[in-house]
Amino acid sequence: MSQEQKIKNCPICLNDSFIAIETGVHQCYYCGDEVQTAITCTMGHVVCPVCLDSNFKQRVIRHCKNSRAEDPSVISNIFLSSQLDTKGSTEEYFLITAVLVTAVCNFKKQYTTKERLLETALKRFNIIPEQLVDQHGASGAALSAGVFYHVISQGQIDESKVWQNSNLLVSRCMDRIARLNTPPCTLRDILLVITICVDFLSETLQINLPFPQRLICQRNQSPYCPKEGCIFLDRSSRYPLFSGILGD
Repeated sequence: MSQEQKIKNCPICLNDSFIAIETGVHQCYYCGDEVQTAITCTMGHVVCPVCLDSNFKQRVIRHCKNSRAEDPSVISNIFLSSQLDTKGSTEEYFLITAVLVTAVCNFKKQYTTKERLLETALKRFNIIPEQLVDQHGASGAALSAGVFYHVISQGQIDESKVWQNSNLLVSRCMDRIARLNTPPCTLRDILLVITICVDFLSETLQINLPFPQRLICQRNQSPYCPKEGCIFLDRSSRYPLFSGILGD
């Protein structure tokens, strides 16, 4: 008799999943909770029932509350490399807000504060009109950045500066995305805006998060990827990082 039996494709990587003879304890890919299961994929991915039944924003919140990562790219990659979360829907822009709130709080070791700020950020994000984001995707990414900055800078600088800087960040994101002059792409906008926010944090709040010199798209094999002219292609791309798009 076979040691394991193929049952379905993994929701994370789409590789084959198997049911083994012995049940083991595994950590959920998203929240890190321990799960007793005999089902795992060839890459070892397991998703707990709660995360599997949650919507995208709920999964993001569950992961971010438990994450101790200070590098926004590490946190975002959990979702940007998951096939379960590659729907291209407008709610994916919440990743910008949550990832950056999480990274800043982890950087400052404010783990209890993080939970409260994530819930506040979610409420503010949910106010953004979905129809606006659907019709003007760049605005969704930019407004998500504004939500992040407003939430994280409260009590750190004067209230008038919070308002001013939040608007400056939104306008900077809109400007940089508009300069790309390539087909729309949710992932590209997310990666670009996260990068802009990291720089803006350093400029305005003197918070210097760890961040890689180069971000690589995790979905560049997707049939929806515009590819041509993308600034986040693999390292063999002839397009250098940002190609001067970030500006001064």
